[in-house]
Amino acid sequence: MSDINEMTSNGKPAKSGLGPDAEQRSFHYIVIGAGVAGLSCASRLMDNGKSLLVIEKARGSGGRLSSKRIATSTVEPLGFDLGCSSFTAKHDDFRQQLSAWSESGRVASFAAGPANDDPRWVGVPRNSSITRGMVNDVEGKGGQLEFACRVSRAR
Repeated sequence: MSDINEMTSNGKPAKSGLGPDAEQRSFHYIVIGAGVAGLSCASRLMDNGKSLLVIEKARGSGGRLSSKRIATSTVEPLGFDLGCSSFTAKHDDFRQQLSAWSESGRVASFAAGPANDDPRWVGVPRNSSITRGMVNDVEGKGGQLEFACRVSRAR
């Protein structure tokens, strides 16, 4: 089991480290980062009966698939992806995952090059939609997530 000794939020000392629910629980694992890799790891561990806490330094999930919205003078805020603009799948397992996400409306494919190229994929309506869905999956399995936390020391 992991024991978090000290944490900071946005570079400043956090109120009391983790939220009250996380402080009162023990976890088999602590996963650092709520991007695709961290959330995939969390989901797999939970499928194998492990309890866990996911800690993310940003205010939301995403990692390389994060998005941002800014206010504009128009009615709708302007949303844009901060990381990659699109991605491909080279591994069969990831292709299967993309197919499942496509069926659920999390991603869409488009042709971006010669016919022999792998299709390119984007999150719908933004790339961060992928990890937001993954967060919901982890929470649905009983996982605990803490955002806007930075681990400065663990033991």
